[in-house]
Amino acid sequence: MFPASLSKIKISNDPVLTSSEFYVRVNSVIQQNPTQCVFALEFRVLNYQRVKLNYTSNDSWVYVLLWETTWLAVSGKAPGDPRNQQQVRDMVERATKKFLATWNVANQ
Repeated sequence: MFPASLSKIKISNDPVLTSSEFYVRVNSVIQQNPTQCVFALEFRVLNYQRVKLNYTSNDSWVYVLLWETTWLAVSGKAPGDPRNQQQVRDMVERATKKFLATWNVANQ
């Protein structure tokens, strides 16, 4: 896997410089009996572009989906257990590394 420091990706909060977005959505469901937490994580990399559609005279901002993956995990820990939060953080980190590896291979 490639570390972020070796990638050509630049991270910026400046809206003028930002045209792509790394999007993470976390959904969780807590079941009481038996106790378990279910996590669904959705990852997307989107690029925003201005386009002119054939059926209109106006330009529109649209997003182009560059990469997407969805992960599902189940934890038998109690809802407030910090290990659940750590499991979600680990999944986000693994998915980010997977994206960077894919991106670097595609952009060499």
